[in-house]
Amino acid sequence: MDYKNIKVQDFAAAVVDLNLPDGSGFDIVKSLTIPKIIMTALNTPENRLKGIELGAHDFIPKPFLFKELQMKLERLLSQRSRQIQLGSGGVIDLVSRTIDHNGSTVFLNDREYRILNFLIERAPNVMSRDDILDYLKGDETASHRSI
Repeated sequence: MDYKNIKVQDFAAAVVDLNLPDGSGFDIVKSLTIPKIIMTALNTPENRLKGIELGAHDFIPKPFLFKELQMKLERLLSQRSRQIQLGSGGVIDLVSRTIDHNGSTVFLNDREYRILNFLIERAPNVMSRDDILDYLKGDETASHRSI
């Protein structure tokens, strides 16, 4: 199956079946950098766990109700607005405060998260070191004032 030529920027999310005539849905789930849901009749605990480990955001067993698929896609797409796809295939997730890249997950501490969020909110403007320090100092001053 030639899934490597899929232009993921053309899609907001993917629904992937595991049982495909010309390959494994697990390979597709692993390769896609967009949010994905597995929908399959291969509904074993091992398949669900493997799918989540490979990056699936949700799992829908067959048979399913269309309303369930619709609701899960809507929830996934609403969460996506807090995810940033990196050109290198990585993902910044502002909800879980993680950066996933090359199979590794980095958890951001509070200070790292605040700096990253500050830079994202002001993109594409360039922020100086002093701008960042002023922002962090303002946060600390505001938190001390409330005590």
